[in-house]
Amino acid sequence: MIICLFFLIFVSIAASDVSRRNVDLKQSRGLLSICPAGKFSSTGSTHCDACAQGKYSELSATECTSCSAGYFRGVSGASQCWGCAKGSYMPSTGAASCDECVAGKYAAVTSATSCTSCAAGTYQSKTGQYACQNCAAGWYSVPSGSTSCSKCALGSYQTSSGSTSCTICPAGTRSVTAGATSSASGGTCEAGTFQADSGETVCVSCAAGKASAGLGSTSSLSCVSCVAGAYSSAVGTGVCTSCAAGRYSASSASTACTYCASGTYQVWHAGTTKFVFKFQHFASFVIFTHKLLLFRVNLMLHLMPSRSPALQAA
Repeated sequence: MIICLFFLIFVSIAASDVSRRNVDLKQSRGLLSICPAGKFSSTGSTHCDACAQGKYSELSATECTSCSAGYFRGVSGASQCWGCAKGSYMPSTGAASCDECVAGKYAAVTSATSCTSCAAGTYQSKTGQYACQNCAAGWYSVPSGSTSCSKCALGSYQTSSGSTSCTICPAGTRSVTAGATSSASGGTCEAGTFQADSGETVCVSCAAGKASAGLGSTSSLSCVSCVAGAYSSAVGTGVCTSCAAGRYSASSASTACTYCASGTYQVWHAGTTKFVFKFQHFASFVIFTHKLLLFRVNLMLHLMPSRSPALQAA
């Protein structure tokens, strides 16, 4: 009898312990039930309540737990929280949803608690993104967190993507468009021009009367004066032009050739002087030469031996 009594007491205590651990109370037929996951009940409750949004519970819970930072749950009665997707974040606990990363930032992993700013040289123009994009060649961005890239200014260029600055065009070149991708985008200074400074948009032309045959000249000294007998009438000339026949230039750095005056002439190209023998002088010279020739003929006849009498009689 005593053994049976102890057995009954033990069973009663065990049943009471199970009842205390069941927190979802049901009145049906007077039996106690356990609250399912996603619900809870406090001591003395007659029913289970659903966990609010941003919270969750496991089986037989007496209270709900807030979702951790980086997690959320947008429905009530949840049994677990979900991690924020890439491109979104949640810095606080108990969230019903996650926030998208703003433009210029990104979240590369799930369950992020914050977004990362795009590094210099990259950008992101959209919200809710998980990566940033490199600035294209000819573009750059600075500082971090950029939502767009900037074109390289005139006089500069950038050959690589993902850059934080542009390179100044060297002397002897020019850049005529923004966003240039090489120092040759604007072109090397042509023959007849030069550029001594870097970062310029135009080349400087050699003055009239001078010429520069080389490309990419970096000094005004490359512009050489045309020699006598040649000229350059326009600025930016690569090669001097020889004076045509009938014209001449007597000095260097000429911008034009001079016509030979009346009574003078020049038969050579690139003439540096005119022949200044006037016509009357030339005529006098011819007459003098003719008379000299007659004198020499008469002298030769005078000096010749006289003929014999027989020859003269014949």
